[in-house]
Amino acid sequence: MNTSTVSVPNLINEFFAAAKKENTEFHNEACLQLELAVFLRKRLPVHKILLEIPVTHFTGNKRPVGVKKEIDICIIDNAYNKLAAIELKFPQNGQTPETLFNYCKDIEFCEFLTTTVGFTGAYALMLTDDHSFWQGRKSDGIYRYFRGKSPQPINETIQKPTGKKNTHAKLKGTYSVKWANEFGDFRSILTKTENS
Repeated sequence: MNTSTVSVPNLINEFFAAAKKENTEFHNEACLQLELAVFLRKRLPVHKILLEIPVTHFTGNKRPVGVKKEIDICIIDNAYNKLAAIELKFPQNGQTPETLFNYCKDIEFCEFLTTTVGFTGAYALMLTDDHSFWQGRKSDGIYRYFRGKSPQPINETIQKPTGKKNTHAKLKGTYSVKWANEFGDFRSILTKTENS
């Protein structure tokens, strides 16, 4: 694979196909992160795959207020070009509206990583077997972006749906959610932001 570009969507598709074939078990987000990192290291042997790297590693000691402290997975080439960042969600404990909002916050963080930190691409990935994330009676509020045959695009300002409602995800781009069937009851969504 070319060292200057990495097709994360293709790699994610290959990863889930391999997980299905090998009967890989996913029990939590740490398991997903580890399995994906091992897969990426095998597929990208000339790249560095970094886990839980502090944002300040790339920005110096400055981290804007409200920005996450660490990046779940980074793909860097040998010249230390920032090729891709991946943020993960693996919801297990319900809290559906809160987790959907946090996914929107991950997209906001991905925008920060591409526009400010200089990653070529950044991706928010959610894997879940909880049907309440893609179906249910409610289709308004935060659910309108994730449920139904044609969910509304995620864009502009998304308000936190529970607890203190003075928190927002402010997005510059517009993103469409499409759930993909992976294996068993698991479905995933992958949202991409790019450095323009």
